[in-house]
Amino acid sequence: MANKPELKVGKKESKTGLNELWLEVGIDCDLRCAYCFNNAGGVRKEKGTLSIDNYLNLLKQFKDMDGKTIGITGAGEPLVKSNLETTLSIADFCRENKLHLVLFTNARQMDDNLISRLNSDHVSLMIKYNSSNPHIQDHIARLNGYTKRREKNIQKLLENKLNLDSRLGFVTSIMDINYDEIPDIFRYCRDNQIIPDFDTVLKQGRGAKCNLSSEDEKIKSVFELLQKIDRDEYGIEWLISPTYVAGCCDRYKRHMYVTRFGDVSPCIGASLKGVNLGNIKEDSLSQIWGSSLMQKIRHKEYIGECLECKNYQEEKCNSCLGRYADEINEESINTVGCWNKRVD
Repeated sequence: MANKPELKVGKKESKTGLNELWLEVGIDCDLRCAYCFNNAGGVRKEKGTLSIDNYLNLLKQFKDMDGKTIGITGAGEPLVKSNLETTLSIADFCRENKLHLVLFTNARQMDDNLISRLNSDHVSLMIKYNSSNPHIQDHIARLNGYTKRREKNIQKLLENKLNLDSRLGFVTSIMDINYDEIPDIFRYCRDNQIIPDFDTVLKQGRGAKCNLSSEDEKIKSVFELLQKIDRDEYGIEWLISPTYVAGCCDRYKRHMYVTRFGDVSPCIGASLKGVNLGNIKEDSLSQIWGSSLMQKIRHKEYIGECLECKNYQEEKCNSCLGRYADEINEESINTVGCWNKRVD
């Protein structure tokens, strides 16, 4: 039986329970993806964003809490020029303090110098990969020539063996426009020891109006197909969860998300719903982690349709706060149910 790679790379659980912290570093981006939940693109001058000193102070607090993994989502693209100094300062801190870094990038800026700088056992790179077809991928990214450049840089990453030891992943959103290609991308990941981070579009920002999201029936059918491919071709067994292929989200136990302004949420999906646990400019990380709402989330004190689902009851699915929670506040966390309930 083959071993299933971790969907989100991390180290062993911390003593406090806060194992993973994801950070935005800036909304500037060289792409303008049609489904971007953050409406990123171009260069913007925003007031009130975190300084490098703010980030380093936050990282020190995280390390003192015995945290293990830092994720850089960008909000935009972490490796564009305007975000690069911050990103590399965080990467240097992680390397010096033996924290694992998971960096989400479109790989367009991944030149030889950056590959050398990030080629380390403490770094995992998660590459945007919605299609290998330039017509489709360039259309989604709204930039001609992006796919060709990304493919060239991915080959450099493979030549430098960054696909070994769970250090390279593809982040793929399942949409109508790439639906038929999903099995091929999935097999490519498995054949090349690449983590398949496949999910659905977050219906926030441009993602709410992009008209790219597949219907519930189509999403469930492709999850079932990928489950069959893994079982029959790779000897990998997993149960279907409506958020990620080959994995069930358990971030609610161990994770928080920090925006570029310092606001802290339970996860990226909850952040997009406006859930704010505090701000790291005013509150300590340990205070925020121990806040009453975060404790309710950690103990899954939910109401609503998800509680009626057998998969939720058996912890085969934990209900995505960003996709299947209708309301999140101090009084209630109301869930609305997913395609496991709606699709036979």
